[in-house]
Amino acid sequence: MKKVALFDVDGVLLDLHEAMFNLCSSYFKRTIDKNEYIQMVRNYDRNTTLYTDFGLYFMQSKLFECIPAFPGMAQTLKTLKEDNFDLILISACPNEDKIRTARLKNLNDCFGDVFTAIHLTGSTNKKELIAHYAHQYDISFFCDDRPANVQQSISLVNYPIWKHNLFLLPHLTEEIKKDIFIAQTPKDILKII
Repeated sequence: MKKVALFDVDGVLLDLHEAMFNLCSSYFKRTIDKNEYIQMVRNYDRNTTLYTDFGLYFMQSKLFECIPAFPGMAQTLKTLKEDNFDLILISACPNEDKIRTARLKNLNDCFGDVFTAIHLTGSTNKKELIAHYAHQYDISFFCDDRPANVQQSISLVNYPIWKHNLFLLPHLTEEIKKDIFIAQTPKDILKII
């Protein structure tokens, strides 16, 4: 039986928001508390320029090269690999060599060589890549912290999983909840499958 685990990276494998929060005060040149940061991220669609500019600042910082893995995620990936899952990453990433190289180094530093394939997409549709892989396997799951991405995967994979993300919680509607699994922690992913 062929099995595949498809993962997004930021907010799922790597604790992006904790790393970004740590750089926030430097960018804004004033103290930013956790609540203000949470509101900024939750409302980014109302001020995309600010969020995009800060995102670029973050990606060009040294911190981008060492975003920490969520506690327990490396062991979860190892367990899935030992259970004969192919591990595939599908994540948005700017199409700049320096940023892609930093992302790949960060992933290797955190997880080693466990991935079957890594797709750092520029403008490629994530849904197309999920469909491409899911149809090749008997068992498939996709884990993302963005409710809209998980919703797109519902008809494509056996197990659409939303990795709990405090910042994106307001976007998780009751309609989406009824068709997906929710993982609070990396260990929850193993319980679902």
